[in-house]
Parts: sequence; structure tokens; C-alpha cells
Amino acid sequence: RLRIYDSAFSEQLRSSTSADARPVGDPAVVAAAAAATHRAVVYGLPAVYQYASMCSDCAPAEIGLPWSTNVFRHERETATASFDQFRVPNVDTVYSNGWLDLTDGPVTIDLPDFGSRYYTLEFLDANSNASNVSARTHPDGPRRVVVVTPEWDAVDLGADATPFRVATPIMWVLMRIQVHDEPGDIDRVRALQD
Repeated sequence: RLRIYDSAFSEQLRSSTSADARPVGDPAVVAAAAAATHRAVVYGLPAVYQYASMCSDCAPAEIGLPWSTNVFRHERETATASFDQFRVPNVDTVYSNGWLDLTDGPVTIDLPDFGSRYYTLEFLDANSNASNVSARTHPDGPRRVVVVTPEWDAVDLGADATPFRVATPIMWVLMRIQVHDEPGDIDRVRALQD
């Protein structure tokens, strides 16, 4: 049987009569409320979607088990039409995804020597700000990236470590490594992922 859902009967679409929920009267008050609502959606919704994605990827199956943050999940093949992590993947790179939780302090990522091979670690914070570590942005390395929040107090990380400041303590990291069109290269890329 076909059901027709009439949204006119939805509670979500009914106007509130509460003065604090829907401003009325002074046009300046109405305009200020509209502007505040617009900013809340534009700047708040990305964080909500980011958190929902993290929960979907990292939440434990049972209460009491740890969240799976600060680890990479490696795709071992190049993307095909069935790839569903995100839209429009590259077909000549292999992906690794991870969620960083910096609430207890910095997270260190040790990178191998990629040589001339294309790679990038794309960092996306809770506000949808993107930054990356790649041969383009860091041509001389780094090999050890210490991901820190802005309020982190610098300590001596050693000569081989580079602090990488990010805006929020929860970060999505997407690593891409190029696969060359030559026999056995996928195995070399998998070793770089590991």
C-alpha cells in the first residue's frame, strides 16, 4: 500500500507562538535573530556532521569499550565505483583514514620516505578547515609530525619532529599515496601505509 506523508501535519513545520523562539515586532530584532540563525547553521552544522561521521566510524560496539581514535584504517586497493568513504575518490591513490583525538595531548605521526611519490595527509577540523602535510607544503619533510592544538605548550620534540598546529582537538585525517602504473607498486604503497 502506498503511503503519502503530508508534511503539513509535521510538528517541525509548525510555527511556535513563543516569543523567545520566533522574534516578532521590531525589525532590527527580527533581522538580528535571522543573522544569528544563519551563522549558527553555516558555522555549526559542519561540526555536527563532522562529529556524526566520527561517531559512525569510531564509536565502540558496546558500552565500556574504547573508541577507535588515533589509528589509521588503510584501504589496500585503489578506489573503484563501490568506494563509499566519500565522493569522487582518486583512482590512482590508496587511502588511509583516521580520527585524531587530541583532548589528552599531542598525537605523533611518523611518515616514511615517500621519495618523489605523491602523498598528502589532509587534516579537516570540526569547523571544516582543511590543511595538509605533503611534499608541496613541506618539501623537506617532515618525517615525524606532532599534531597539537593551539593551546599546547611547546616542549623540545627533538630535531626530527615538526609540530603541526590544528584548530580543534578532534580531527579527521585522510592520507593519500600515489600508486604508479607498474607491476608490484601496490605492494610498495601498502608498505608505506604500514
